[in-house]
Amino acid sequence: MTRARNSAALYAPLGRILDWSASLSVTHPQSDAEARENYEKQYTTIRTAYEEGEYEHSAISSTVTSVKTFTCQYQMTDARHTATESKPADITHLMQNPDFADNTIEGWTLTASGTGYKGRVAYACFEVWNHTFNLGQVLYGMPSGTYRLTAQAFYRNGARDNAASTDVHALLYIGNETAEIAPISRGANNSSGAGDWYTYATNKKVPNDMEAAAAAFNDLHRYRPTSSINTLTADYDATTSTRLSVGMKKTRAVADDWTIMNNFTLSYLGNAGGDGIEEVKDEGLKRKNEEGVFDLSGRRILPRNAKAPLLPKGIYIWNGRKIGVK
Repeated sequence: MTRARNSAALYAPLGRILDWSASLSVTHPQSDAEARENYEKQYTTIRTAYEEGEYEHSAISSTVTSVKTFTCQYQMTDARHTATESKPADITHLMQNPDFADNTIEGWTLTASGTGYKGRVAYACFEVWNHTFNLGQVLYGMPSGTYRLTAQAFYRNGARDNAASTDVHALLYIGNETAEIAPISRGANNSSGAGDWYTYATNKKVPNDMEAAAAAFNDLHRYRPTSSINTLTADYDATTSTRLSVGMKKTRAVADDWTIMNNFTLSYLGNAGGDGIEEVKDEGLKRKNEEGVFDLSGRRILPRNAKAPLLPKGIYIWNGRKIGVK
């Protein structure tokens, strides 16, 4: 029984990620039939093996990564074709538990100073007090392009009597790129809501516990992302990395400081540099006539010794649309 319980515990992460993947396929179906067929084949193979207990315990971690990878690849099918800087695609659903709605940090990985420190989650918010930390998620199979991460969040630089400080050490991150979150003073005014509030100057009240922070976020609509605060836009190159890491972190220790956050969002702004093979001259669109004629994906479109149609001179991108003429 002990071995069975241990085995079930080791298998549990794979079951959870499969359930997450299946849920996304229902709530966010993609329009490309071929992409969906490929996704369903991969999903069914792993789901069947999982239910029949075929995986060695040592293979669970890599299989979880595989599920994340092909799920994200499928879920990005439409966004890759439609997202632009002026019309970003909301891909928050690819983050697990972005709003801490169930008062857990399931889906997130937390590392923090202090043995056993786990932060605290309540009121659909997550807080870190008096510790350095990194709270993050890793997305696999994501395309190159520009991404935007936002959150409702604030940072207090020390104890409550330092609430007027505008110094911020907590950062949003996408890969190696970072941006500061809001100082607690940014949301100060003379109104308050549920929870404990601290008045540090005339008409300057700020949250002093998690309930008050949740009220500030959700009821009073403070600390929302703007173009310059609680927002990070960064480029990601899938040719140099297979992991898109996102989250929030603080590496500088400050006594009695406070970081609290909720409502993460993630958007894809397209790939201004292009996707896949970007430029191909007309000579590269055909092979020797005696071998046949092939398209860019390697499929034969004319048999051997067939007369190949000559394409007009120019530069072509992946779908064959001419974008320049010599």
